[in-house]
Amino acid sequence: STAEGLFVCEDSQLTRIREPFAGPRAIRALLEGIDGNLWLATRDGQVLRHDSAGFQLMRQLDAELWGNLCLDPSGRLWVGTYGSGLFVYDPTRFRLFGKAQGLPASGINCLAEDKAGTLWIGTQAGLAGYDGQTFQRLPGSGNLVGRQIGSLRVDNRQQLWIGTLDGHLFL
Repeated sequence: STAEGLFVCEDSQLTRIREPFAGPRAIRALLEGIDGNLWLATRDGQVLRHDSAGFQLMRQLDAELWGNLCLDPSGRLWVGTYGSGLFVYDPTRFRLFGKAQGLPASGINCLAEDKAGTLWIGTQAGLAGYDGQTFQRLPGSGNLVGRQIGSLRVDNRQQLWIGTLDGHLFL
């Protein structure tokens, strides 16, 4: 996606998708599910799914979406926001999690999931893990408290790499 909208590249040819995905509807995140469906999040809070029938608006969230989506093994879609918390779509409803549920901050910068099923959430004030029941801070994460987590990656050895917006890298 670009500021001009959504494009698809096939056989080295770019084709613009004729949907209104520019300006405030700029796409902030794309994610392909294991079923081949494409999930999109727009800056103005739209969560859409694209399948063989086309685009379907799943929900208009009252939040600015920051550009992070994650699908867990049970098919739940996690959607991070700029300052409204973390939404999860379970395919029947959307729920919102925030500081009251144990997140360090309501600004969600990045998401990653490991093979054990822990969802890692990088926020504007530290790191949290979600085990399917509760949000918890990473044990021994004193160096991360208050830091803005800018990127997360689980490598092929299931090690969590953590990048901060002030230029630090933690393993």
